Amino acid sequence: MADNACMTEKIADKLTGSMVTKGLIDKEDQAIYAYNIRVMTEQITAFLLLILIGILTGSLTGSLVFLGVFFALRRCTGGYHCSSFGGCLLLSVITMIPTFLSGGITDCVTPWYYMLLLPSSAFIFMTGAVNHPSMDWSGEELDLAASHARRTLLTVLSVLILLFIAGTGSVLTFCMSRGIVLDAVSIIFAKISKQEVSHYEQQAV
Repeated sequence: MADNACMTEKIADKLTGSMVTKGLIDKEDQAIYAYNIRVMTEQITAFLLLILIGILTGSLTGSLVFLGVFFALRRCTGGYHCSSFGGCLLLSVITMIPTFLSGGITDCVTPWYYMLLLPSSAFIFMTGAVNHPSMDWSGEELDLAASHARRTLLTVLSVLILLFIAGTGSVLTFCMSRGIVLDAVSIIFAKISKQEVSHYEQQAV
């Protein structure tokens, strides 16, 4: 797992080093660009792996729906971050298992996700966003992220309700519900593990 983390860091450092040499970015901004490139590289790698597993397990549609909802929310809300890329990848695969098996388990687990959907949605709406140390948003940026998160949540819920009323797409509504519930869980874990810059810490800085 450490090797995976080093690999993505080396890719980011090499790319940003080349950008500095060519005068595309300033030396003092290299660390910021390197971090963003590393995160983007890891996200793309994880996304492609999960899609590949979705194809192999015959659950491509469900995987795309879940990932679309989860990442659309997480992009705004933030959430728990593993200490290594390998850990993140392993956790991603584990959390995706119900989606990979959605065709066979939907009927028995969907009611439980619907029961969790309302409190999870309410929690996300009230929380808005978690200011992770790696993001370190300003107060204005945090408010903007929270606003985007609430709008994204309401959009997803509207589509989910329409599908539910129409009585179609049980697998789709299951995967959408999972995306919302797991985003809420990610926020909770971020708060429990204190992966959050508090308002008072921002003021002190």
